[in-house]
Amino acid sequence: MFRALVLIFVGLFLSGCATTSIENGFNFLDSDQGIVVFSVTNDIGGGLHNNKAIFYMNHKENKNYRQLESTQEVFPGGWYKPSEFGKVQGRLFAITLPAGTHKLSTWKIFSSAGVFISPRVDPNPLSFEVAQGEIKYIGGFHMNLRAGKNFLGMTIVADGYPEILDRSERDIPMFEKRYPQFEGVIKSEILKIGPWPNGATAN
Repeated sequence: MFRALVLIFVGLFLSGCATTSIENGFNFLDSDQGIVVFSVTNDIGGGLHNNKAIFYMNHKENKNYRQLESTQEVFPGGWYKPSEFGKVQGRLFAITLPAGTHKLSTWKIFSSAGVFISPRVDPNPLSFEVAQGEIKYIGGFHMNLRAGKNFLGMTIVADGYPEILDRSERDIPMFEKRYPQFEGVIKSEILKIGPWPNGATAN
């Protein structure tokens, strides 16, 4: 019971900070804004369920901070909306950012056991540019999860690492279906593809 209450409390805290996508009928009203499109996903195979990948943009900055989660809770404590993708947990994002330089800063894993896993040292940030009125796809942010066993022999997340993938063939059609007003205008400038290296540790 206590563990369940802790998970609900943590879920409330995380969901209160999480970034959401623009509304379906969105149109540019502020000429200083651009739209950035990407997906956030994590593994679900091998008994790894109800975990959450979290990526951060502009972390530790006073403005334009974004917290991007692979799950969207409908009720704190592990009640999530279904995944938007078949073989991984995750969802598509389309968010606005002011024109200028932004960066993907760091990441965390929130495991179903209530444990955070994060890099010992923040990885080198991945920078990208946003232009006024521009819509840009910057990649799939995927969290690879490594399974382990707890003292009861139950499968849990023991470690993990993030990876930048090209999921444009999946993500861009989904974006254009969801936002038909922007069909055919999105450009692809994917962040550096491959693992985003750094050691991880349970905190």
